Amino acid sequence: MDQRTPIADACANLGGATALARAVMVSPPMVTQWLRGMRRVPAERCPQIERATTGAVTCEALRPDVAWTRVPDPDWPHAAGRPLIDVARPLVAAQEAV
Repeated sequence: MDQRTPIADACANLGGATALARAVMVSPPMVTQWLRGMRRVPAERCPQIERATTGAVTCEALRPDVAWTRVPDPDWPHAAGRPLIDVARPLVAAQEAV
């Protein structure tokens, strides 16, 4: 059973793991570790991947565990804007649980 992942989609979009590595300035073995699930894609790399894939692979798809928010940016390939990590959202959720 071949299960597609967002990082595999990013590699396919750019023409392979080496092309993705070059686009986000990491080593090809690092991308291989992401593909094999040995390491998660670092949150700080997600916007680079989203931009490299012209929005085809989003930060939210790559790291659904991160609280992303979008700010308007007409130069960003995603219609909702540039992704940012919302550091306040987890704190708000934790306070609401109390």
